[in-house]
Amino acid sequence: NMKNGVNYARKVLATGECSMLILDEVLGLIDKKVITVEELIALIQVKSEETTVILTGRVLNDALIPYLDEIYRIQTEKD
Repeated sequence: NMKNGVNYARKVLATGECSMLILDEVLGLIDKKVITVEELIALIQVKSEETTVILTGRVLNDALIPYLDEIYRIQTEKD
């Protein structure tokens, strides 16, 4: 199902069906080997200039950094 979600996101980005797409916890799919870094990079590259894509997750693979416009890191101050 997770792989289907990524494929659906690719379709949405390719057709320009939205102006913003949030892929919550997609970075974790790389760690779980559901998708590769290369697949996520290819997904990011499909988007148009007008589309904003937000990727969330706990671990950011350094290979993704050149393909991202902005990076925000949130850290826990108190558990």
